[in-house]
Amino acid sequence: MCMITRHPSYHHQCCNYSISHEQTRPDLLSCNCYCSSRISTSRRYHNSQGSWTIRFSLARREHLWWAAIALALVASFGCMVLSFLVGNNDDSLGLIILLASASSLAVSRYAWHTKKTLVPDDKTGLYAPIHPEKSASLLWGFHIGFTPRVSRGILAVPQRLLRSSPLTSSGHDGQPVCLAHGILARNKGFEPHPFILGLNPGTLEEKCVQWPRPSKVLRTYYREEMNAAYGGLGPVFVNVATELALLLADSSHSLIEDWLSLRMEHQDLVLNNQLTRLGASDEELKVLYRLSYAAMLVSLSAHRKGRKWRSEIKLFTAYWKKRKGGVPAWMGAAAVVERIGKEESGAGDTDLDALIEAVLCKIDTPRSV
Repeated sequence: MCMITRHPSYHHQCCNYSISHEQTRPDLLSCNCYCSSRISTSRRYHNSQGSWTIRFSLARREHLWWAAIALALVASFGCMVLSFLVGNNDDSLGLIILLASASSLAVSRYAWHTKKTLVPDDKTGLYAPIHPEKSASLLWGFHIGFTPRVSRGILAVPQRLLRSSPLTSSGHDGQPVCLAHGILARNKGFEPHPFILGLNPGTLEEKCVQWPRPSKVLRTYYREEMNAAYGGLGPVFVNVATELALLLADSSHSLIEDWLSLRMEHQDLVLNNQLTRLGASDEELKVLYRLSYAAMLVSLSAHRKGRKWRSEIKLFTAYWKKRKGGVPAWMGAAAVVERIGKEESGAGDTDLDALIEAVLCKIDTPRSV
């Protein structure tokens, strides 16, 4: 009978290996518990306090933190397995987790209350037009000198839409509705009541890049949601909000990100200033502003990655011809002609004129603007 013997140093090495992993395991577990509880506590605290600027700033990086914690948990699990395999059966894991969680929660809860006094209370508001009684939807944010802040419009968003998995009142996916709320809170300007929109939903659905628009079956549910939020601003605003949410629901994340990164949801302030220098009247500039939401819907309906121009002039021209029968003199300027060419470029096989007609289809009879 053959017996296999082990060298005495083998037992010594195994003991050292077990001790090293037994020391590593509590360190990883304590770090994991502390980090995860701190993130969870800070998220709940800022939600309850309405500190949405800080909350959204954290949310932009939160996935990185949780990914790091997940990797650390995998490493901790690996250490526990290796420790078990070398013969260490001493299980103090429950006590370690209990103590780490309790201490980290206590530290986090008091630390975040202390931090509240360290965050400067910058009173940053919306940039108002220089001249009174001149409507303009002005872009605002850090790129023009303002401190990044969440719009005050978030105060009107229901709590169920501000969760990690938002839901509408009917129980449907609320992410498109929540995103639409965020967009509309920042781009409506100072006179949202007289926005112009004569929407033909069927034509817009058929001609947009998001066709076949599977989320159109949610129109009734989304309309109820938007009517509750914006009913006081009139049916046109509710229609815009509903269609925007439906378009967002049918758009890919990458397309939405590209569209927003190019600020295509907002009226082109550079164009507004350019037309002023070319001699556009206050009435014409006001119509351009009133058409800004129709232009937003056309823009998202025709957007392709890299497309940088909203169809504001083409939309203005179509509307003005319907109402006045002609076009202003400044439409013949070289800069305006160049702008129209840019608006038409990059549309591919999208019928831009059909999309414009879809948002102006019910505007036929002349009336004062």
